[in-house]
Amino acid sequence: MRKFIAALFYCFCFSISNAQYVAIADTNFGMWLNSQGYAQCMIGNNANGWQMDTTCSQVVNQTHLDCSNYGIQNLSGISYFDNLKSLTCAGLHSLSILPALPPHLTSLICAIGQLVTLPPLPAGLLVLDCSRNQLISLPIIPNSVTHLLCDNNQLASAPDLPDSLTYCSFSSNPDLKCLPRLTTIVNLYYNNTSISCIPNLGNVTNSSPALNSMPFCDIGNSNGCEVISSVLQFNHECCPFSVFPNPASNSIFVSMDVNNAASTLTITDITGRRIAETILTTGNTQLSTEALPDGLYFVAVYKDGIVSTQKLLISR
Repeated sequence: MRKFIAALFYCFCFSISNAQYVAIADTNFGMWLNSQGYAQCMIGNNANGWQMDTTCSQVVNQTHLDCSNYGIQNLSGISYFDNLKSLTCAGLHSLSILPALPPHLTSLICAIGQLVTLPPLPAGLLVLDCSRNQLISLPIIPNSVTHLLCDNNQLASAPDLPDSLTYCSFSSNPDLKCLPRLTTIVNLYYNNTSISCIPNLGNVTNSSPALNSMPFCDIGNSNGCEVISSVLQFNHECCPFSVFPNPASNSIFVSMDVNNAASTLTITDITGRRIAETILTTGNTQLSTEALPDGLYFVAVYKDGIVSTQKLLISR
């Protein structure tokens, strides 16, 4: 019996000696961990503070964690969740700074808070939703990111963008004056900002406002935005053309100097989505608009890298 008790005591002491405890600075975070399935990883209480065993299997093996709307002010200790893939900490209105993040994180949802800065982002991150905070800048965005939601902040600048974004929103950042160099983006939103010119067209499928309704940033632009020398400016004098009737119903005529034949004509809607594209082979071309719903469109003619644009109203 004595040997059995001694063996149990030895095992208990061995387990304690191998535990690696770190202090959980925020009492609310400690309470949340203790009540959400991590009780055997925790020691302490609200009065004396909480500590978490970083070797505990629940901590080491956890892949998804959602501590939204719990009044947590400090997430220090989250970096010890080594295998965490998804962290959702939305609605933490007293949280102003995030600590170092787990290295394998692929989704970070930290919307609706008081964040003023973000830590370096994990290299494999796919989704970042930091909308509705107080951010004035963003860290480097990993090339892996496909969804970037940064609307409703106080951003004064935007970082370089990955080359394969499905969704990107900078809307409702009134101090944002410049877009970064545009890449391959399916949906781009930058409404309610101070952006008045764009660096390039990129490979953007849909945008709001429409990219072709904005001029390229030129040297000395009032916002101090980057000028991409390889991008030729919109030039409404390079290859003038006319569209009539305008407003139109079921068809339009495009008339231009015959010397500008072999130009490319595109029609896009107000979101930047390309509706039609054709090669102009003569000085006068008739195009059907029967399939276009009523609304505002942009007609653009490309010739030798120069672009001319006009608005087109479809009204029946």
